Amino acid sequence: MLEWASRRFKQMIRRIPIRGKLALGFFLTALVPLLALALLGLTVSNLVMRDQLVQRLQHEAAVRTGRMQVIMKNHRDNLTYLTQLPSLARFVNTQEPEDREQVASQVAADFLAFSKAIGSYYQIRYLSQQGHEVIRVDLQPENREPEVIPKEGLQYKGDRPYFREAIGLEPGRLYVSPVELNQEQGALEYPLTPVWRLALPVADERQVKRGLVVLNVFARDLLDIPHTGSHQTGTEVFVLKHDGSFVYHPDTGKVWGGASDLNTGESVFREYPEAAGQLMTASAGTVRPRADRLISFQRLIPFPESPYFLVLGVTAENNWLPGLFSPMQLGFLIVLILAALVSRWAGLRLGRALVEPIEDLQVGVAKLGAGDRGFRVRVESGDEIQRLGEEFNRMAGELQELYDDLEGKVNERTRTLAELNQKLGEASRHKSLFLARTSHELRTPLTSIIGFTEHL
Repeated sequence: MLEWASRRFKQMIRRIPIRGKLALGFFLTALVPLLALALLGLTVSNLVMRDQLVQRLQHEAAVRTGRMQVIMKNHRDNLTYLTQLPSLARFVNTQEPEDREQVASQVAADFLAFSKAIGSYYQIRYLSQQGHEVIRVDLQPENREPEVIPKEGLQYKGDRPYFREAIGLEPGRLYVSPVELNQEQGALEYPLTPVWRLALPVADERQVKRGLVVLNVFARDLLDIPHTGSHQTGTEVFVLKHDGSFVYHPDTGKVWGGASDLNTGESVFREYPEAAGQLMTASAGTVRPRADRLISFQRLIPFPESPYFLVLGVTAENNWLPGLFSPMQLGFLIVLILAALVSRWAGLRLGRALVEPIEDLQVGVAKLGAGDRGFRVRVESGDEIQRLGEEFNRMAGELQELYDDLEGKVNERTRTLAELNQKLGEASRHKSLFLARTSHELRTPLTSIIGFTEHL
């Protein structure tokens, strides 16, 4: 197969005139380094774009995480403010049931006013040391209007994990729950309401723990922060909780897959199994779970006291041809095309410069062969071809001299032969005349002798 291809290639090359061979050779000679340079340029540009993409993703992850951190700090400050309300202080220090009822109404009014002013808390509650809801203000999701829940609507939360963990803390120590779906009466609330809880134990003036102030924060408001504006930057954002399940994902079917939520099994371990370990253990970084995707992530620990954390990831396609071509790669392509065109033009010019003198020599040889011995070629290339043309003209001149000399000698010999022929003609004529006269002179006496003889 290779031998046949080589033979076909040689046959094809033989059919190409020398101008085409020179142009093709020059073009290919220039094209190989150009292609190597273009490949190098594309590789470098791809690396540069990848670094730029990584930096952009890392910056975006840091900015979005920073915004969430600010919101979380504001919630902590608000919780601290509620635990320091004078009405709440009076409530925990009042022992008489009648007085407690009156003071509790004042605490509920303060909670209600605070909820209406802030508008971010699904519930503001005070829970007794045994886990009973004593005061509760709910914010209705439909109209964001708060309301105080009457006694018959209050629930027992002593069996909930968040209460058991929070009530065991010292007064002033913050409890932060994981982000999870809210439950009422031991079952998930529908429509699904993601919340995260902050709680602070409250003590009386003798530093005896009396209960908890709990904020149920609308997690949806918090989770709206990461993806805001992501469609403008061409990125996608996801948020993980400490168990690896998604609390935010562009595909809503993949959220809340953890065992404590919807228990669907959807998690980072299923979507990005190769990168899940690093995403869940490192504080920040960039991973490449697939050849066409990059993820920059940053861990978000709401507060130092919290054992739970979130991981915010910003993903983008790691495509070395985004759209069609990047501006840098398009520039390299344009330069390559221009260089190829210049190379082609230079090859044609060089081929013409080399071939035209050779064609002139070919014309000169043809005319010399046809008898035009006075024809001379004009080659002014300043190289070996010009010297070849000069040698051709010298040879043509010598041939003309030799031909002229030979022609002169032929003419001279022709004239000599003509003179000799003329002399030979004269000699032949004199010979004929001599013979005629001699024959006449001899014939006369012979006739007389013959007659006399016959007479005898």
